Amino acid sequence: MIKFINGKYKYGNNDGISYSIYDEILLDGWTDDELTEDCWILEIPKDISKIHLFNARIEGIEIIPRDYDDHDENRKIFWESFETYVFGSLKKALIFIKNYDGDFKTEIEEFYESIEESPSEKEISKMISKPKSQYKTVYEWKEAAPEYFEAAVQNGWLNKVCDEIGWEYYDEEKDIIFLNRN
Repeated sequence: MIKFINGKYKYGNNDGISYSIYDEILLDGWTDDELTEDCWILEIPKDISKIHLFNARIEGIEIIPRDYDDHDENRKIFWESFETYVFGSLKKALIFIKNYDGDFKTEIEEFYESIEESPSEKEISKMISKPKSQYKTVYEWKEAAPEYFEAAVQNGWLNKVCDEIGWEYYDEEKDIIFLNRN
């Protein structure tokens, strides 16, 4: 993860962000073809009314620190944002957004803790064998293992889990009925 304030580099490394193995490239910046396909940029404007999350390769955005001499219109938004974070994966960006509270030191600590604590797809896949025999529906599984259910929802794996087990897809309205029944 990399942090910029007002377009100026503050912290971070290029792990998963750029194909370059050298962090020094930040002195000149990265063009969009040097960024990985899973490089995501979180822009927090000065008014903090709404944040923007986008894939750098899809948008064709280049990561160029403000100190760099090239003043391209393509970089104007990036330079004018209050804070800009660059991530090596969408999952990391979403976890960071969930924990964002404006205190950078706390953000970093919470970010790394949440990555370590969040069940992975492998863990959820292992869990699939348990629900087959233990639970009859996705709703029972949600009640019994909420952390796995939430991780599956947040990472978009829930329908995959339902397919593999043979459950019908999760429906929020049915869930309310199911919970009221108990």
